[in-house]
This record gives sequence, C-alpha cells and structure tokens, in this order.
Amino acid sequence: MPRWFTFSQYNTNAQCRPKPGLSEDPDHAALSDSTLPGLQKGPASSTTARLLLLVTTLSLVTVAGCDLLMDDWERRDVEAQYDGLANQRVAVLVSADREALAHHPDAPARVGQAVGARLATIIPGIKLTDPKQVALYQKNNPYWSLKPFAELTKALDVDRIVHVELSNYRTKDRGNAHVWRGVVSGSVGVAEADSAEPSNLAFLTTIESRFPADAPIGVLDADDETIELGMLDAFSRDVARLFHDHEVYAR
Repeated sequence: MPRWFTFSQYNTNAQCRPKPGLSEDPDHAALSDSTLPGLQKGPASSTTARLLLLVTTLSLVTVAGCDLLMDDWERRDVEAQYDGLANQRVAVLVSADREALAHHPDAPARVGQAVGARLATIIPGIKLTDPKQVALYQKNNPYWSLKPFAELTKALDVDRIVHVELSNYRTKDRGNAHVWRGVVSGSVGVAEADSAEPSNLAFLTTIESRFPADAPIGVLDADDETIELGMLDAFSRDVARLFHDHEVYAR
C-alpha cells in the first residue's frame, strides 16, 4: 500500500522542492502563536521560538540525502468529503469525554481555536463565530451538548455548526511516561440550519491525529506544551482537509 502524504512535508530543502506548477498545499502551514492567539497557556515562554521550531521540525519527515525526486512520486487529488462551509456563518463547538477533561480541561477551547483558525485560512468566504463568544455560550449553557442542533444554530445565529466530540486527547501513550506521543481523536460532524432535518448532522466522520506522526520521542527531547501544539496542528489540519480539495503524493 502506498503511503500518502502532502508534498509540503518535504519541500523545505531547495533540492527537494516540487517541480514548477505544483503548488504547496496551504493547509499544511504550521500553527503558531500568531495564527492561534490564546493557544499558549499563560504568559509567553522564553523558549516559544525554540518550541515552534521543534514542532515544525518534528512534523517533517526526514529524507536521507534528499533522494526523493518528484518524478518518483505520484500525485493524487483528494476531494472534500463535505463542501458546504464556503460563504457560510460557522461556529465550531467542541466537547470532550471525562478522561480528556480531567487531564486537559482546556482541550475543547484549544481544539476549537485551532480548528477555527485553520478553517479561516482554507475555506473561501467562511464567517467564523468568535471562539470567545462560543466559549461564553458554552459556559452559560453547561448542558449545551444535550440540545438539538436546530436550537444551537439559532442560539449562535449561524448557518453551520462544526461539531467536534473528542474521545482522546493526550500527550503520552497510556501507561508510558517515558515517551511523548500526542493523540487527538474523535468525531467531526456538520449541522446545517437550512437542512430538511436541522437537528440531525448532515455529515459525520471520525479522525485520529498523532504527533509525532511516525514514532514517539523521548521524554527529555520535548515538553508537554510542544507536543500539545504539534497535535493541535495535526488535528486541525486533518479536520480542515475534510472540507476542501487537496493534493497528496505517494511513491
């Protein structure tokens, strides 16, 4: 089976850049403090630049000797699984299970911010509800997840709700405190205010994203914030790819 990936993972070396005419996939741009205000926990760290560099480095796949030429790779066009977010008013609502909330109580807010920021850069004409407004609504309505989507779209005054229900959110594998391996997984659905059945999801799928993608790294080689930023980057990228056409490559 071929291993599919976006070529933008490999194009940081001038000798490995794609041939003219093959554009870099815009949804691979790494998240940062500037693209996701509020993601950092507390005051900015003096090592923020180093952490962001590590996130970017770890998200690349090492190519020994830069042997990979574009002639050896096959391009595959992947269509969006759902294409109804363009030119719509959209709110991102995120819930999480008890285990995720116990260890990362701010996981829904961080995922909501990351996904919203990614969609804002990818989907044409999208009008995203301010994450702070969404968070305030969730705070004032602690049982919001029990409400029908038709009621939620009216309350938030939106055309679409992107609903993420987290089932996993962790920076280490269970039972192994010696390595870092971020995992974010859950369901992603879309509710449509103008649907014939506005209380039912018009689209639903599941996603699991890992960071680092290929193998865990030693506990001394990173820290919790670096891994969390990396897995938010991976998960928000994977969610955004559900909603727009993109290119992947395989050898």
